[in-house]
Amino acid sequence: ASSFHWRYQFPALEARHRVYSVCLVGYGWSDKGDVAYSHDLWGAQIQDFIKEVVGEPAVLCGNSLGGLAVLRAASLDPSLVS
Repeated sequence: ASSFHWRYQFPALEARHRVYSVCLVGYGWSDKGDVAYSHDLWGAQIQDFIKEVVGEPAVLCGNSLGGLAVLRAASLDPSLVS
C-alpha cells in the first residue's frame, strides 16, 4: 500500500510508460486520518486519482493491499481501466 515498495520497478516501467505510484490512505507517506479504512475507501481513492491526476483510462497494478484497491476501483468503474 506504499509507493516505496515499487521503487526498484520504476526505471524499467518508466522506460516505456507514464508511471504513477500512490500511497493508500493510512500507508506510506499518506495521511493517517481518523477514518474507517476499507477496500471501498481505497478503491475510491484510486478512482479519484485516475480522474483527477491521470485524466484517462489507465493500466492498474498493485501489490498486496494495493492489488485489492485497484481491483475494487476497477470493479466500481470499469471505464477508468484500459
